[in-house]
Amino acid sequence: FNSALEVKNKTAKIRILEEQMPSGINLPVLRFYREYFRVFDSESKIKTDTAFMTLRAVLFENEEHIDREDFVFMLRMLFQFGAKAYEDGNKECGNQVFELLRLTNHRKLWHNFNGKLSEYAFSNSVLFALKMGEFDWVHKFIFDNADFIDSDNSKEIVNYNLACFHFYRARAQSIDISNDYE
Repeated sequence: FNSALEVKNKTAKIRILEEQMPSGINLPVLRFYREYFRVFDSESKIKTDTAFMTLRAVLFENEEHIDREDFVFMLRMLFQFGAKAYEDGNKECGNQVFELLRLTNHRKLWHNFNGKLSEYAFSNSVLFALKMGEFDWVHKFIFDNADFIDSDNSKEIVNYNLACFHFYRARAQSIDISNDYE
């Protein structure tokens, strides 16, 4: 978001929508967005990994009430939020994001209605897991999903991600070896 004011405006709009709803009607989509924007409120003191788990719980508790396309969009928001927290140094959030990644892969939630996986979802999954050092999972993921990439360049995408896999694994092994000599 561009500013704290933008977050406050979006949060206020969600509150207004909720107030305008007839009593007894619960919109899970609004609940997720309310929680999501509450996390980004500049005055929020919520711990990042707690916020991630709260958002995840809200999303999955209401999955059956949310249109699949909306659900996947919110899942991407959650993944990006957690990945950013991991890049900012929150290792516990990184572990939780990886578990979410494993779950989404197992349930094929990133796959679209024709069973295909976007090249971006494929590459983002690989790169995040590589940063987590999950080399066995990445290797299996690449080969299990290579035929499902929704792109005319799927062979190149697989080769690029395999190159990333070998680079990250070699770099991790060289770090491990050098630590043995210190």
